[in-house]
Amino acid sequence: MKGFARAGLLLMAGVFCIAAPLNAQTALSLGTSTVGARFHILAVGMGDTVSRNSNISVTVEPIGGSDANVRALTAKRIEVAMLNSLAGTHGYHGIGSFKKDGKAPLRLLFQGGLGARAIVARGDRGINTPADLNGKTVQGKRKSLADLEAFTRAIMRVYGIPENGVKILRHGNTNEQLESLKLGVADAAVMPFGSPTTGSPPIRRLAQAISLKVIPIPADKAAEILKDPRLHGYRQAKISKGSIKGLDADVNSLAVGTFTATRADMPDDAMYTFTKAFFQNLNQFYPVHASAKQYTLKGSLANPTIPYHPGAIRYYKEIGAWTDALAKKQETLLANQ
Repeated sequence: MKGFARAGLLLMAGVFCIAAPLNAQTALSLGTSTVGARFHILAVGMGDTVSRNSNISVTVEPIGGSDANVRALTAKRIEVAMLNSLAGTHGYHGIGSFKKDGKAPLRLLFQGGLGARAIVARGDRGINTPADLNGKTVQGKRKSLADLEAFTRAIMRVYGIPENGVKILRHGNTNEQLESLKLGVADAAVMPFGSPTTGSPPIRRLAQAISLKVIPIPADKAAEILKDPRLHGYRQAKISKGSIKGLDADVNSLAVGTFTATRADMPDDAMYTFTKAFFQNLNQFYPVHASAKQYTLKGSLANPTIPYHPGAIRYYKEIGAWTDALAKKQETLLANQ
């Protein structure tokens, strides 16, 4: 970890050196997704909020998708990361796309709002239901977000589309998906949509330039899709009308939660300070994005699927938010890794 200081005297090569005091600046890197995407905007606001209100200096690093951030945390390239709940849960248990990696030593600081997953189609390709993807070209495969292909395959299975019925294109990030839609290389994309209420800025911009549709997934079909074990961590969600141009009614789709996570070996004091500086200054964070207000103390402690870091628990206990039920859940999660 970068920048951590210890009080006292250090003996190095026979020379006494005065170490930095306990209140010295601590530098932390916060990993997030593609520049311009919702996660990146939120991470910049989060980092700024913590940096301005503590002795921690946060640098935001656009690592890529959530899977990539789990791996960057494990490899100690970063100290904190913004992840979706599916990647965090799968990484912690070493399942899904992390089966070969093994279990990641993840610990939760707090949770945010939902990040929708959606089928976004060009308006001129005759796609009105998921079944209409048969025979189409779909942007739906990203190494750093393996759940996108799992979601695409689950849609095909539930709607009876043969394995070779959809040409699935590979991409590196959300901007590449949108460029394929803009150029007409892809008919549709199975992609991160951003906040269910606002959409992500890149999708909103493209919807201003070309006609886009968000394809509804009825509740019964969504329930069938959610049975796919590769999508553990997904849930049903409504994408709000008006979230992008042309969306005139709410649309049922799926979503993942948002984790701000770290590693088990990170010092308690730093993670306590990070968590406290964030929650005590939410009024500074909320203006950065419409979905920022989904970060609340209540939401942060709701139904965790990975254990919390002791530093975060220290803060929650300090303000009286840590309950016996949460302590029991913490024990269960730790025992199940």
